[in-house]
Amino acid sequence: MQNEQTCAGIQVPSEGRIGARAGTSRPARFIEYLAPEFSKTAADLRLDEARACRKQWEWIVTAMELSDLGALRPGGRGLGFAVGREPLSAYFASRGVSVIGTDQPPAPERVAEWAASNDYARSAEDLWKPGVCSRRAFDRLVRFQYLDMRVIPEDLGTFDFIWSSCALEHLGSLEAGWEFVERAMRLLKPGGVAVHTTEFNVGSNDATLDSGGVVAYRRRDIEELHQRLTRAGHWMEPPSFDLGRHAADHYVSEPPHDRLHFSLRVGDFVLTSYVLIVVAGTPSG
Repeated sequence: MQNEQTCAGIQVPSEGRIGARAGTSRPARFIEYLAPEFSKTAADLRLDEARACRKQWEWIVTAMELSDLGALRPGGRGLGFAVGREPLSAYFASRGVSVIGTDQPPAPERVAEWAASNDYARSAEDLWKPGVCSRRAFDRLVRFQYLDMRVIPEDLGTFDFIWSSCALEHLGSLEAGWEFVERAMRLLKPGGVAVHTTEFNVGSNDATLDSGGVVAYRRRDIEELHQRLTRAGHWMEPPSFDLGRHAADHYVSEPPHDRLHFSLRVGDFVLTSYVLIVVAGTPSG
């Protein structure tokens, strides 16, 4: 049996996590690909496990964390933000979960860009992944709607889990991303789970991309979010900043970027993916 810690009445695993995950919010690390459970989840998502890269890491880790924390129960409810055409909505439906996949309302200046990179959804059909979920279960359990992450509607109801994959860093500023994380916690039932991945500045705890089309969070920003969520009565799995020891962890993709990378250079900065894992406490206010 896993050891547990208690935060705001929430039981959360602290040791004995699957593979190399160690129960932390953390940056992408190649070692996780070596865990059998990681390969199995990649297969369930119909991903090519030979393509060790951070985007696949984000999807696989999101699925594994939600499963490990008991969020993927038949009859449960999940909501995804800016889901694009990722396989997670279909995978969660295959686990018997009712899913709302959302994406930004159409913005003419961005839709062509997103569509060209296969990163934008216009309907539930864009979330359908043959082989991941039966068509019957998908049609019954998955629906789609437009949603602006900066203005979350009050009438969505509550969910067992929510997720986003590298979306919150596109809201215009560092603070806008953290405000989204905090607002989105209101959608969770007590004990519900939020898993978000975002951009992490590997090389600096000072200068960073702090505004514009993409921002990158520093160690100090993540530590600040940890404090903010704790004050609000939630449990954020303690942040780790261990970048790993495998050569793949320290290979930096230079422009134009190849798809098989864990870190990439954007201007003066080296970025990687970071997963934030939060368990909701009792709503306040």
